[in-house]
Amino acid sequence: MTTNYRGIVQCFEDDFELLYDLKYIELKTVKSNTQFLNYKIGEEIIIHTKYNFIFNHEAVNPNLARDEKWEKGPYHFCLNNFENFVSRYKRRIQNFKNYLNSGKKIIFILTKMNCTYDDCKDLSDIIKIKYPTLDFDFHFIELPLNIIFL
Repeated sequence: MTTNYRGIVQCFEDDFELLYDLKYIELKTVKSNTQFLNYKIGEEIIIHTKYNFIFNHEAVNPNLARDEKWEKGPYHFCLNNFENFVSRYKRRIQNFKNYLNSGKKIIFILTKMNCTYDDCKDLSDIIKIKYPTLDFDFHFIELPLNIIFL
C-alpha cells in the first residue's frame, strides 16, 4: 500500500484495529491527474479515509486480477463489502504484530524526505508505548522526487 507518515503514527496509536474498519474503506474513482498521483483518470482504487492510505495491490485492475489469479476477478477485494480485503489485512496485521512481539530486532525503513531520528520522535514514542520490550531502529532512505512506483 502507499502510506504516509502521519497515517502510520495513527495506525500504531490505534493498534492497527481501524486499518480494515469498513467505515474508513472506500472504492474511489480517480477524477483528476492531481487527485491521486501515479493513477490515471477513471481508475478505481481502494483508499483508507482516516489514514489516507492507498491500497494499490488491491485496486480494481484486470491485469493484476489475471496475473495473481484473483478468484472473483478485478473486483475481488471490493465485493461483499470488502470481504477479501478485510480478510487479507486482518492476516497481515496479525502477522506484523506477531513479528513485533517475536523478540527479534526490527528495523523500520522510512522514506520520509529530509528525515532524521528526531523527526520521528512521535513514531518512536508510540512504538515504545505499544511495544515496550521491542528492540527497534529506523533507517532512512531518501528517494528522488520524480520516482514512480509501479
